[in-house]
Amino acid sequence: MGRLRRLAAGSVVLGSVLVAPGCAQVSRTGDTTVISHSWVSLLAIFVIGVSMVVFGVGITKESMEAPAPKKGAGKSKAKPRRSTGTYFGVGLTIAGLLILVLGVPSAYVASVTVHPDRVVFRDALFWWANEPRQFDYANLTGVDIEVVEMPIKRRGRKDKEYLVLTGTLSQDRREMNSLLRAAHPVLLNAWRQYREGNANIAAAEPVPGLPASTTHPVQPAPVEVMAEPPGKLTSVESIGRFRPGVSVMVPRNGTYVRAEVLEVFQEQQIRIRYDGDRSNDVAIIPLVDAIPAASSRLPGPGEGPGREITDISEVRPGMTLLGHYEGRWHEVEVIDVSERRITIRWPGERFRQRTPLSWLRIPKE
Repeated sequence: MGRLRRLAAGSVVLGSVLVAPGCAQVSRTGDTTVISHSWVSLLAIFVIGVSMVVFGVGITKESMEAPAPKKGAGKSKAKPRRSTGTYFGVGLTIAGLLILVLGVPSAYVASVTVHPDRVVFRDALFWWANEPRQFDYANLTGVDIEVVEMPIKRRGRKDKEYLVLTGTLSQDRREMNSLLRAAHPVLLNAWRQYREGNANIAAAEPVPGLPASTTHPVQPAPVEVMAEPPGKLTSVESIGRFRPGVSVMVPRNGTYVRAEVLEVFQEQQIRIRYDGDRSNDVAIIPLVDAIPAASSRLPGPGEGPGREITDISEVRPGMTLLGHYEGRWHEVEVIDVSERRITIRWPGERFRQRTPLSWLRIPKE
């Protein structure tokens, strides 16, 4: 029995050594990059599970077949030792089965898919709950690694790393693993390229019945630089989603903070008050540097002008649709159409946004 235990422990150690190196592989198809577990790591996990089951069954069988103590031999330790071996074998078998049933399928389906405009995670702990979670770059304001010091009794401290995706209203934190570690530089590069490649806004024809919006092409300007004195700027009611009272995320000191729009100007400028850093400073910044917060209200069925989109095939890039934001409808430009979502660009904004069909309407002709 001792020999089987040593073999079982040795197999687990050997499998762990095999899993450590090269457990993530990167494959590219066009502009899409997929990071997943390599076949070496999958095979190693499978070998660990099978080894634990085989040795667990062997240890259990050997313990059950151990000779019983002779009568009259007095108190013997054979029975406690036999019970310990049985418990150890059963526990090792159960652990191996869990690895085969949970670990192998979960590792097989786990992946991080980096697209030019979004990232999709499939990294849930259990394979049956591994639904894809998608994050659009248009809604992300930061892709960072956060290091947290974790105190460990008698061993000092240990650093734990998290991949942090910062959005306009929420933050997603994922504990670092081999997949995320390999995906981080690819994701960061794609996100930066997306932000740098969407600076110009195409002009859109006004939609009858809606407030006119200024949609002239704009050029990025330094944040917090007042291009013209306030007296020379023309105040308007709104430009697309921007109007007084709307919350936006704006860059400041290398990060994004929350601010409130105080005034919108026809010259693609907005006056804001910083409230995310508690400074309450007021500044005039380019409109394209601000990202409106997510809408707190969603349109219901049959609500809004125009007609609902029942067939995505009738939507094509370059079309002008109506997009919903905070109870209002604005003309938006269609950039791309895929699956059940449409990539749009709001008037006066630099970044694209992937939007579900229920948020859009086709204007009446």
